[in-house]
This record gives sequence, C-alpha cells and structure tokens, in this order.
Amino acid sequence: MEHFLDTKETIPPGYGFAHFDTEHLIWLAAFVILLAVNVVFYRKLEESGREKWRKTVATLVVADEVYKMICLFIGGNFLAEYLPFHLCSINIFLIAIHAWRPTRLLDNFLYLVCLPGAVLPMLFCTWAMLPTANFMYWHSFTIHILLVMYPLVLTVAG
Repeated sequence: MEHFLDTKETIPPGYGFAHFDTEHLIWLAAFVILLAVNVVFYRKLEESGREKWRKTVATLVVADEVYKMICLFIGGNFLAEYLPFHLCSINIFLIAIHAWRPTRLLDNFLYLVCLPGAVLPMLFCTWAMLPTANFMYWHSFTIHILLVMYPLVLTVAG
C-alpha cells in the first residue's frame, strides 16, 4: 500500500506488469466472463429491467471517475491531463446521457467510436507500470471494463 496514491508520473521504476503476462490475462479473462454474464442477464430482462441496468452501469462509470478524482486530490497528484477530456473519459458522459436519454445517434457513436477507444487501452495498458495495490491501477481496469461492457452488452444482447 506504499504506492497506493501514486500515479504513472510519481511511481518509481520496477513496479507493474508486462503486457499479456499472467496478471494482464487474468484481467482480460475476468472481463470476458463478466461480459458474458451481463449479456445473458440483460437478455432475460424486460425493458424496465434493461433501463435499470443501463442506469446502474452508467452510475458505476461516473462513480469510478469521481473516485479517481478524489484519490488524485488526496494524493496531491492532480494534473490537468487527468480532467475527463480524453476519448475514454468522454465515453463516461456519453454513457451517462445514453442511460437516461438513449438515441440512435448515441447508440452508433458508442459502438463505432467509444467501443474501440476503450478496448485498445485494455489490451495495451498505459498504466502497466503501476503496482497492483494502486488506485489508478484498479480505476484504469474497472473504468475500461465498464466502458467496453456498456455498448457491447447493448449490442450483443439486442
């Protein structure tokens, strides 16, 4: 827990994981399992349940981002680059809007633009230098899992 509040800018060398090592593959396998469970679950829901699922996942996405911001401020590591203006961060807002006001345009944008933009960081993580006991490590995996899961479940489950 020594480096829990560190970021990639403040972590000393020698921590983290290698791309596609056992640790990384476990995260990817857990994501695939979580995705499959959610697809099966979503397919069985009626429209009111689907709406509740969308709002729950959107709330988790926003809460994950708020958690990141709080930890950055507590650790004294907040930088302007952590503001939610990257492609993945913009997905947060689009998912939140879509959960309450779905439109065909947002459906398509989430699938065609946001989905690939969230899958690639999961495969080629920019947070690989962080130790397992680090808030950004957990945030980075969980936020990308949620950002991929939301449009993919909606697409695969119909």
